[in-house]
Amino acid sequence: MREILKTASAAGLLLLLMSGYCLSAQKAVIQTSEEQELKVSATLGNLMTAYNGELNAREKYLAFAAKAEEEGFLKAAQLFKAAALSKEVHAAKRAELIKSLGDTPKADIRKQTVRSTKENIAEAIKLENYETASLYPGFLSQAGKDDIRGAVLGFNSAIKVGAGRKKLFIEAQNNLASWKQPSAGFYVCRVCGNLVKTIDFEYCPICKVPSSEFTTVK
Repeated sequence: MREILKTASAAGLLLLLMSGYCLSAQKAVIQTSEEQELKVSATLGNLMTAYNGELNAREKYLAFAAKAEEEGFLKAAQLFKAAALSKEVHAAKRAELIKSLGDTPKADIRKQTVRSTKENIAEAIKLENYETASLYPGFLSQAGKDDIRGAVLGFNSAIKVGAGRKKLFIEAQNNLASWKQPSAGFYVCRVCGNLVKTIDFEYCPICKVPSSEFTTVK
């Protein structure tokens, strides 16, 4: 009788231990799932902010292009149009990643303030500097912590492309008086948005696709 009781007690203890293990394992799975959702949520919010910003920048640059044409700075107008296309490519990339993370891209397009071309170029430089020196580096760091590779690649590319746009806007600012005549155009990579004034390479310096992926903006 004692042996039976001992066996029953041991079985009960084993069952209790197994139940506790299963509950702990289940809790761990739930916690891991919640942590992953929080990670995705953080970077997803940044992607949504980036998407909204890219589309508003696109509208801004198109408005600036129209003003540059009005004032006779045709080469500056070309640059603004190319920058708008570059922003459009970035917005499409952000939208694609947002969808892959299970959400819908949303943007609030604001009315753009347009001043003189000289002032507009200065504003463009300020915008590109903010994105490349502050906004996207922060987003890139968060994406790295969240281990979302697509976002890491996207924000890293955006920083490099933005630096190139900023350089061209500074060139326009320093030589605006000579930017009345149109150039042969600017070139934008349809894959990463890289914006250049000449194609003297076989592959895009940023995303490594063939130079045939660049489109001309006049």
